[in-house]
Amino acid sequence: MKRLKTPKFSFSLILNFLISTLIPFVLVTLLIANLYKYNYTRDVFNLVDNSLVSISQNIYLYLSELDRATLTPYYNEDFFATLKHIKESSGRQSVLEQAQLENSLGYLMSFIRYTREDIAGSIIVAGGDCIYSTTNMVDSSVDPDYPFSEQEWYREALALKGRPLFVSPHSQDYYVPNTNPQVISVARAIVNLRTRQPLCVIKVDANTVIFEKVLQDIVFHVPSTVIVTDQSGHVVYSTLPVDGLDEADLSRDSVKINYGGQPYLKRSQPVRDYGWNVHVLLKESAVNSNIFYIYATAFLLYLVGLLTALAFYFWRSRRLIHTVDTINGLLEQIQNGNFKARYTPDSPNELKLIIDSVNYIAEMLEERMEREYQMAMEQKTFQFKALQAQINPHFLFNTLNSFIALNQMSMRSELESAIYSLTRMLRYSLGEGSTSTVAQELEFLENYCMLQKLRFQKRLEYRIQYDPDTGQTRIPKLLLQPLVENAIIHGIEPSGQNCHLNLSVFRLSPSRIMITIEDDGIGFDQEMTTRHMGLSNVAKRLTLIDSRNCMEIESSPGEGTIITLEIQTEEPHEISDC
Repeated sequence: MKRLKTPKFSFSLILNFLISTLIPFVLVTLLIANLYKYNYTRDVFNLVDNSLVSISQNIYLYLSELDRATLTPYYNEDFFATLKHIKESSGRQSVLEQAQLENSLGYLMSFIRYTREDIAGSIIVAGGDCIYSTTNMVDSSVDPDYPFSEQEWYREALALKGRPLFVSPHSQDYYVPNTNPQVISVARAIVNLRTRQPLCVIKVDANTVIFEKVLQDIVFHVPSTVIVTDQSGHVVYSTLPVDGLDEADLSRDSVKINYGGQPYLKRSQPVRDYGWNVHVLLKESAVNSNIFYIYATAFLLYLVGLLTALAFYFWRSRRLIHTVDTINGLLEQIQNGNFKARYTPDSPNELKLIIDSVNYIAEMLEERMEREYQMAMEQKTFQFKALQAQINPHFLFNTLNSFIALNQMSMRSELESAIYSLTRMLRYSLGEGSTSTVAQELEFLENYCMLQKLRFQKRLEYRIQYDPDTGQTRIPKLLLQPLVENAIIHGIEPSGQNCHLNLSVFRLSPSRIMITIEDDGIGFDQEMTTRHMGLSNVAKRLTLIDSRNCMEIESSPGEGTIITLEIQTEEPHEISDC
């Protein structure tokens, strides 16, 4: 045995200390930080979601107002009648009729534009021609050559037959000159309520002033950008410039998007009925920066604790290492045969349990060696007695009576076969050696069962089989005969019925075989197993040979018995696998 080196032991102590404290502390720190991050993010998201609901509702109300603005023609009977007349006259109206149309609509449409600063203008197009327009741009008028009938919004509004169409941000290029920035619009086809035929298309343009008012008071805990998109996914309004933002990212379900080369957390809320959406982009780095101080605080606390623990370790390690060296020397003395060596520490310390154990080992080693010697001698004696007691005198007596009966019945061939079987059994039992092969052991049991069948006749049917590769496997000699005899005498004989006895041997692994002895006799209560000396003797013999050997018994009254043996076929091992 090599002496334990103090520097190596010291290094192990330091390493174990670092591993046992650093890893758990780091894991706990990460857990707490991530839990805080989760709760903080959840609170931010709750605030954002609640704000989004309010914003979405305000935008819904605004879109509803724009939607109602396009219904203005239905509220003026004179205007509606004039539109019907224009439609029926295929767009040919007199100067008087055109003046009447402008007078009928002028007040209502102008009232909308002048009372709401968000309305940038409105136009009415019939048959591809503009029949009315109003705008907040001074000295601007509708281009007389503008191809309204070719515009996508115009065709879509006609196809919707009276349902509203919200147009994505666009330029009012039908006005000359056009000084307004991009606007959003709602267009609707005014239809004949009786025939459902379109009379004209009214289009109301609005700027984004209302969105600025709705969103200007919204404040979150971290830097954010609020974006409003329409039913086509196009950006209608944003609180900050969105140059480089992929509009398709806003419509995806992902929580994170990249914007301006930085990751953002996205929260969205739909505007009911209109297909619009409100999005809030939260700067992820700003969210994570609020977690940084937790990691910094945890690191400082750990550093202080580590330095304190190291100082305490160096103060305590000297006495500890001295004790370890002394224990190492004590073990070397025991290894060299000095079982009287003892160690008593000057004062109780952390290794007292180990010291007591080493002293106890020294005291018990000699006693154990003597006990093992006695057990080995008892095993030899037990094996000798077991070999001599295998052939039950009652069995011999019953067998000889069977011979007499066969002779009286002049069954000469059966008598000769029975005598040969008994002769082979006796030769096998009296042969030298404490082990035998599986094939020889089962041949002995075949002769034994054949002689028993002379007595029991049809009441005993037996079958003995084994895997060919187990035939030459060596097992303790006469190990199985007491079990077979016990099955016949205590299981089958009291039954009074025709019974079966099956014995099989097969291999579990290259170094282990299983033997099963099964009968359908009367069975027994397993609590009475200790009274069956044959069973307990076999079990004791098995464990004395190799502690890995084992025997299991399954039986209950009236249901027969199954005995299973697992035998190790390699060198003995002191740890049992059963």
